[in-house]
Amino acid sequence: MHSKISDYQLEEGGAKPAPTHHIYFKEVKSSLDRILCDKLVIKYHKYRAQAKRPGRRIDFLIYYNHDLIGAIGAANNYTLNPPRCVTSYCRLSKIMKERINETNRLNVVVELYRYTLIKTMKISSKIINLFTKVMRKAWYKKYKVTPKYILTFCKHPYNGFCYRAAGWELIGLTKGTGSWTPNPLGKIDIFKGQRLRIWIKTI
Repeated sequence: MHSKISDYQLEEGGAKPAPTHHIYFKEVKSSLDRILCDKLVIKYHKYRAQAKRPGRRIDFLIYYNHDLIGAIGAANNYTLNPPRCVTSYCRLSKIMKERINETNRLNVVVELYRYTLIKTMKISSKIINLFTKVMRKAWYKKYKVTPKYILTFCKHPYNGFCYRAAGWELIGLTKGTGSWTPNPLGKIDIFKGQRLRIWIKTI
């Protein structure tokens, strides 16, 4: 995402994108696939550290014409999802037209937390579209829950135009990095650091 080599934000310009039937995903299950996936992340997606947190998670290797071109993954746990959004649960509930809270979030929302390509290609939005369909089925098979929404966060200078091309909606910005700071009246929540664009889609 952030690596110039894996800058999947640049897309939908120039030559006609390749047909989607050449794109397929292999779920990371074996130790060898995990090693391969981790190596891709370390080399091409190093700006975001590998997620070793507990929680629900599915990763896939991305292939195009039998060639490995990247990795992508969805996750859902209390450290990867909406509390950091400026669009709080109330805002998310309004957008999604149903109540989203701590109780049902793990069964409703997943995050596309990882997406990296080893080179710039003009098929990013097609990969995202196919991934949401494949992930939804794999998620149910693994966790017996069908997610309704998928969201992701885009870091500056990338705007996430590939998500717009894939039919996602830009719903706002994160608040930044939060921290509790004591003051004479008690504690206040102070936010600083870079704000991220939040893209979301019904799946």
